[in-house]
Amino acid sequence: MIQRVALIVGWAALVLITFATLSPIRGRPTLGGLQVEHFAAFAVMGFAFAFGLPRRALSVLAMMILSALVLEGAQLLTPDRHGRLIDALVKVIGGVCGGQRRPAGSELAASDRALRFDIREASSIAA
Repeated sequence: MIQRVALIVGWAALVLITFATLSPIRGRPTLGGLQVEHFAAFAVMGFAFAFGLPRRALSVLAMMILSALVLEGAQLLTPDRHGRLIDALVKVIGGVCGGQRRPAGSELAASDRALRFDIREASSIAA
């Protein structure tokens, strides 16, 4: 059930991002700095899709990259917008960061727990 909700959020985010990206510059909603908005919007979308499709990490990654590149390219077709490589790069980075299935450093935490277990096990065997 929660995965379905995450997918709905992901698709809704993509629709809103598409609207904001392709709408006339005067009608574009703004919340903060442009690069922060680009990163955050794609991070939210990436997180939602990664949560909704946990076994499709490569598909989510490909979708984040392709959607960023296609939307930036589509801006070149509108008269008052311009697609820029830096914007596409920030969007891709945001989507990839949001699409990570585990928090950063979780591998380190897991290896730390395993190491503590091994030390305890070794000390109980030695005693």
